[in-house]
Amino acid sequence: MNNSEHGIEGDWLGYKRTFMVDKDTMLDNFHLILSISKDSIKAINFKFIAHGCRDSISKSSYSLFGNSLIVSSDRKSPDTLGIDVLNETTLILSTSKSKHIYSRLVKLETKSQKTELGKKMFTISDSTQIIDTIEFLDNSSLLTYNSKLGRPNQIFEWRVRNYLDYEFLIIDSQEMPVFLIDAIDTNHYELKRNPDDNIEYNLNSIDFQEKLTPNMLFGKWIGKSNVPDTDISFNFSTDSVQLDELTGGLIVTGTYSLNLNGTKMFCFHKYAGEVIFYEIEKFRNDSMFLNRLEPIKDSFLLTREN
Repeated sequence: MNNSEHGIEGDWLGYKRTFMVDKDTMLDNFHLILSISKDSIKAINFKFIAHGCRDSISKSSYSLFGNSLIVSSDRKSPDTLGIDVLNETTLILSTSKSKHIYSRLVKLETKSQKTELGKKMFTISDSTQIIDTIEFLDNSSLLTYNSKLGRPNQIFEWRVRNYLDYEFLIIDSQEMPVFLIDAIDTNHYELKRNPDDNIEYNLNSIDFQEKLTPNMLFGKWIGKSNVPDTDISFNFSTDSVQLDELTGGLIVTGTYSLNLNGTKMFCFHKYAGEVIFYEIEKFRNDSMFLNRLEPIKDSFLLTREN
């Protein structure tokens, strides 16, 4: 079979996978770009992979036999994939256990406005409701939360990658797919799973004012938690903190950061084994009231030690 006549050559964006569990059909996010030439397939994965690699690129040879795509590489035996659907816009490849759905990517003639997300706060919404507030804290980390829907505070890595003049927003969370991102302007972005997707998400910027900075936290703060007779302390420097909160009185050193408007604080130290999130409900030069949001809710008043 002539490859060109078959129409499989080109660039394909994988975005959806279906598979069977017992007798139920399940669906999850999937991400892989296949760039198929006359004699080879280049597979590009911008998303995080189970063993920790990112932005991986692999190249394999292939052949077509009937309605099968046979992919060969030097490292393993050939894989045979069924070609269930192939037309101008859609490619569906199947194994005995799953189907992978691709949409054709055609190089954009004009590039949209450049994506600028760092140090900005957005809401992400579908057509019905706001899903999360997303704070792009810097060029590699972001914070998501939605207290109204009971969605927890979470820190993820993020990045933008470019291919065929499409910009891909990658957030290293199992819950979030890879999005094609289109900048309407610097305050409004549209997100889609593939170029022909009817489901559209929106990032709309939120104005904010910085209420608290690390410089305002410098020094030692002491107080008690709601657990009777439990003394706690925080000793802040520029980006590190010594504390005995959640450690049973053991002083540990960790790092901390504030969100963009200085209303949330997140600490990292090995003792807790996870990120500790606080809400700074009230702040004065000599006192502040903290709510611990995760992992265990609590609240306490701290006073600055002279």
